[in-house]
Amino acid sequence: MLDETLAERYSEALYQMARETGQAGQQFRELQEAVTLFQEHRDLRHALESPAVSRDIKKSIVRRLAEGRVQPRTLHFLYLVVDKGRERFLPAMARAFERMLRSDEGIVEARVEVAAPLDSEMEGRVQAHLAELTGKKVQMEIRVRPELIGGAVITVGDRLFDGSVRTHLEKMRERLAQA
Repeated sequence: MLDETLAERYSEALYQMARETGQAGQQFRELQEAVTLFQEHRDLRHALESPAVSRDIKKSIVRRLAEGRVQPRTLHFLYLVVDKGRERFLPAMARAFERMLRSDEGIVEARVEVAAPLDSEMEGRVQAHLAELTGKKVQMEIRVRPELIGGAVITVGDRLFDGSVRTHLEKMRERLAQA
């Protein structure tokens, strides 16, 4: 939870600057590109996360990889992340930035977990219902989890709707045990 709070703070500052200049979308693409680069190159990631490597060397690595490929604002943000020793939080910062961008665009992310795959009609109905509940356009990620037995578990932002058969059975078991 602390990781997400920290990521939110850094991302909020970067997002506000990018939004003021109308470059939030571009800023997100550059931030995501940096995250992808660091994640795909294990040695690079280890060097940037290692306390044995000095901040000056880390910033030099970042400069060589990013200079000319990203806006100066992105480069300075990456320097700040290195200066504060927050390199390992960069993926969480990118996720937080994306949430802010999507929110401003009127898009909310929803994770829908179901026991069996949904057909396109049912998927559309779930998406429409969530859009009605949230008042926003819904971008869904659907995961199949057979252990749910039936129903669905839906997460929208920090709200959780658990209508799974498994949870209903567990609650029923608890009530019977108490009786």
